[in-house]
Amino acid sequence: MNKGIAWALLAALTHAASTQQPVDLFFAIDAPYYLAMVACAMRAAYERTNASYRFHVLHRHPLTSKQICAAGRLALGSHFAGCATFTHDSVETSCALGQKNLQTVNTIELIQAPRVLEEIYRLTELDFKSRKHGDCTNRGDLVNLFNLAPDAIDQFLLPLGVTRAVYLDADAWPDADFLKFYDAASDKYTAVALARRRKRCVQEGATKWERKMGLSGANWSEGFRQDLPYVYERLGRTLYDLDQRRWRADCFHVPSLQRYCELGVADKVVDALRRQTRGEGSQLWTCGLQQPPLLLALANRTAILRRDDLEIVDPAKGIEACAERNPKISVHSENKNSLRTRAMRQEGGDRDAALGALLKRLESGDAGACGARPWREKKGTE
Repeated sequence: MNKGIAWALLAALTHAASTQQPVDLFFAIDAPYYLAMVACAMRAAYERTNASYRFHVLHRHPLTSKQICAAGRLALGSHFAGCATFTHDSVETSCALGQKNLQTVNTIELIQAPRVLEEIYRLTELDFKSRKHGDCTNRGDLVNLFNLAPDAIDQFLLPLGVTRAVYLDADAWPDADFLKFYDAASDKYTAVALARRRKRCVQEGATKWERKMGLSGANWSEGFRQDLPYVYERLGRTLYDLDQRRWRADCFHVPSLQRYCELGVADKVVDALRRQTRGEGSQLWTCGLQQPPLLLALANRTAILRRDDLEIVDPAKGIEACAERNPKISVHSENKNSLRTRAMRQEGGDRDAALGALLKRLESGDAGACGARPWREKKGTE
């Protein structure tokens, strides 16, 4: 047999084997408003891809497992095979693999957070409160356990017997090319994520605002201090180095949760945060909450995929010519703004009331309950 044909057949068999197993998705939410988004993500997963899924939803009061199960049943229809409820009350870190009877939708009520996650939260809050007013202080609502929970994704899923999973923000849902992203796993890497920037070439220059803030080009989001050894040993010394190492934390894949745990990723996040909060002059980054320390913790251990072809970024190749945007590649969609706007208009500005309204529309069989497909897909641009 021709070697090329043999490799193609092997790749096809590997792809088939990976997609025959349920794809495990992990969400962390603490308000009814976000459940409305997750319900739409559940529906989109089956509408836009050819795979079976298990959805794991970490939650706490006022959200209940009954609400989540009901939302999942209505969103998934015939794809819903059951709902299982669990609790998390262990503060100790463990890499042991449990064994539970999992269903299509699995709820995890947070009774007590892992000690390492509590420390991440404490240090993140300390870092945020130390910032001067106006200096990246406009997202205080994101300083909470559930925004930081992905750092300890292994502690919530390993006890259930889950060995591999993708974390998604509440406002993100799988799109047409999600399975290509999912199948890009490699034993070499602890995580797989999309490049922060869509184009391949390094961002040149800086805006007037960036210069005023002491930032430049691709470094404006986090403002990493690349003059510090702890940073440049992980993210490089130049703007180009950093541009090739930044990735999106709103959708990342952990091919082996046990390897993630054994590496101690959450502990490495704590280490970065402790260095960040030592005092004036010790800061490693200027802006950002969950992403900067996680980026440092997983430095050189993340397969960063180019967003125009899902190939792994190779910094050694040097600066490539800017690739044209390719609207055909769409791993995940963000519908936060459209859902929020609709909720505000229909429910008199009450975000939480959006859940009840959405569930009623789903129950009535409204195919457009979750809105139209993303505007960037319709327009062919980002």
